[in-house]
Amino acid sequence: MSAAKRSGNRSNRSGVTDGSLVHGIKREVGYVTAETILMRSKTGSVRRMIYRNPVA
Repeated sequence: MSAAKRSGNRSNRSGVTDGSLVHGIKREVGYVTAETILMRSKTGSVRRMIYRNPVA
């Protein structure tokens, strides 16, 4: 059984440029920020995740 079938149908989107669902990648002093939205059709759950990664 595939991982998608075990966990229900999932979809995720990450923004490289600004859009209506997610913001694009942003550069800040010393950091890069990216946003992802995760949607699961089986439960109807929607999660928004924001990642902030340090840049050397």
